[in-house]
Amino acid sequence: MERYTQTETYWQKFTLTEEDIDRIYNVLMEALAPVDTERLAWVVVEGRIKDEEKRLHEILSRGKVYHPREVYNIGDTLVFPALDYAVGTVVGKRAGYNPAYPEFQVIQVQLEGEKTPREFASGLEAPHRLNDNGDSSPLSGHVSAEEIFDQYGHYVKKTLEQELARRSDDFVRIANGWFLRDSLAEINIGHLNIADAVMDIRREPVSLDDILAELDLPEEIPPEIQRLSLEHALANSENFVSVDVNGERRWYLRRLLPRALAEEPRLLRYDPIPYRRDALPLSLLQIEWELDDEWSDTMDEEGVGTSLIPSATLILIYPHWRYGTVPITSRVRGIMPSFDTDVALITLVDGRWGERFTGWVSPRHRLIAGLDDWYQKHKIPVGAYIIVERKVEEPNTYVIDFRPRRMKREWVRTARLEGERLTFEMNKQEVACETDEHVLLSVADPEAIDAYVESLPDPLPPIQETVGSIFPELSKLNPEGKVHAKTLYSAVNVIRRCPPGPIFAVLAESDEYQDVGDGYWTAWNRELE
Repeated sequence: MERYTQTETYWQKFTLTEEDIDRIYNVLMEALAPVDTERLAWVVVEGRIKDEEKRLHEILSRGKVYHPREVYNIGDTLVFPALDYAVGTVVGKRAGYNPAYPEFQVIQVQLEGEKTPREFASGLEAPHRLNDNGDSSPLSGHVSAEEIFDQYGHYVKKTLEQELARRSDDFVRIANGWFLRDSLAEINIGHLNIADAVMDIRREPVSLDDILAELDLPEEIPPEIQRLSLEHALANSENFVSVDVNGERRWYLRRLLPRALAEEPRLLRYDPIPYRRDALPLSLLQIEWELDDEWSDTMDEEGVGTSLIPSATLILIYPHWRYGTVPITSRVRGIMPSFDTDVALITLVDGRWGERFTGWVSPRHRLIAGLDDWYQKHKIPVGAYIIVERKVEEPNTYVIDFRPRRMKREWVRTARLEGERLTFEMNKQEVACETDEHVLLSVADPEAIDAYVESLPDPLPPIQETVGSIFPELSKLNPEGKVHAKTLYSAVNVIRRCPPGPIFAVLAESDEYQDVGDGYWTAWNRELE
């Protein structure tokens, strides 16, 4: 018979019991360190399987396993695996009759918990599914706990994550594991103020030990518990962030991060916009792939750190230019390791002059901050091709570069605010690097744009409205009224962060716009219809 724990249905309906919680408590008490969800889920699964094994042994020890071909007598105790291992006593017996079968008997069995007896065949020498396995024990042929965990463990892990988070009075998450709240030492606001002062004075990420040296916690608290308690307190305060420094987890003040991470400006924040991706024609999908926006649906999580080519090229758009950041696009992500901290420090090397400076990687925001001075020093414009190259011989070190060319003055789209309307004009501007001509633009008054963006309502207006107001302004710059899809994407991102998909969906789904080829679109001229 198949046991409950060997079925997918059992684990799909999995809920935590008090016995499961006791097991988790015991593991955490013994470990004296955070334990990850994977390990806790295994403990629960293994415990459930052992419990079932013990229960079956106890039940089977009470009587004989029922098989129709066996002969039973009044007073015999039987176990019925097909009835959830119900146990019963034979209380009656009579001759059975069925012309299709040879002579057999019918026994009356009083099952525990039931009021009236049930009848079962006895001495039935005929094909029957309960006779087919009559020579095997219900405890034989079971699947191992490892195999069950591999198949169904994900159900348990999902439930554990939700249930332990809900029981926050008992369990706390520290780093990537779980710990008992009662086992933590008290870290009060005074301790956190001291931690703040240590980081403020040093102006660099510091270790837990550096902070603990200043806290003077009671000596009877084990050092490891002190560290866990402090880490939990720092992680649950908005003032601090965890920082990966060459693989070591340290802590820093949020307010001392580069402005893109300290302020989390609205222009860098993308609030997902639902759209019909299947409405995009192949031409727009190709352009989306070329732009490689970090918030596009094409981002490949499995490609992290797996690229065989140590460099990636991206196109700089206004939000990143404005806040001195580089997006972690799918191609950039392919040359970087993964980090499990809020922020990670890397070394950036100026590809032109060889100078080294710090880059602040934020996996959650999908960007690298700290390039404000570099953009200004080299007069990098919006639309420039930026190259990020991993230095294979130096861990956590990346060359940041652009494609230089002879300086010349070019006509560049210039964005400017007129009241609450974003307008564009063509102006001459010096450009000394290769750019994507369709993305290339400048902004006349970045401070005015900042103020306008921060004043926009929350939630933002529908993307259709933003496209509808910007498209006509761009079309005025072309004698034929054409606007390239890349140009529209670049312009929209001057006032709101949005990947190409939702913008392109407006073009593809609305009858207001017409595809005229080579990535260009026009607005329908209703007067000619």
